[in-house]
Amino acid sequence: MCACLPGHNLVIAMKAKKALFLDLFGTLIEDHGVLDTVSKIKFKNGAVDALLRFAAKKFLVVISVCHDTMPIPDGDYVLSLQGYILTSLESHGISRDIIRFLSTSKSGTVKKLSPATIKSLAAKQDVSLEKSIVIGDLMKDVKTGHSVGAQTVLLSSAEDSPAFEDVEWNEPDYIVEDLSEAADVLLRR
Repeated sequence: MCACLPGHNLVIAMKAKKALFLDLFGTLIEDHGVLDTVSKIKFKNGAVDALLRFAAKKFLVVISVCHDTMPIPDGDYVLSLQGYILTSLESHGISRDIIRFLSTSKSGTVKKLSPATIKSLAAKQDVSLEKSIVIGDLMKDVKTGHSVGAQTVLLSSAEDSPAFEDVEWNEPDYIVEDLSEAADVLLRR
């Protein structure tokens, strides 16, 4: 985007935001089956610290709670989950102003993680997808990141291997153990 000053031929480039798109389950919080109540949420080791580091580098943090191949969760549950995540992150010093949820609107309508929803949010928030990063623990996350032109990071650790049901390999830009290592690798550039 560019803005021209009235009466001048000078063009000033406006800086688009960069965003960190995260899958919630298995990336930001532990995913060990069905999470029937938000009180059972446990953030993955180093995840909150990593988000603090990305926030310090002016990343918008966009969290998805639903993949395009998952059944759509109940809207009330999703709103409760989002409230809990927001409150928890805020208690660790992460401003609500930089957190967005891709998977639901304020009305409780659940939107799935997909290239279309990422592109829509990017347009509304003035986010440059080329400057953005998609991080997840599934090959679907990598594929989604590739399809929108973002950098991709696959989380793969001994305790949380990337979905063995993923049969189609999509080469991520980075493979790391967790969000903390992702911050180490991506923020030192």
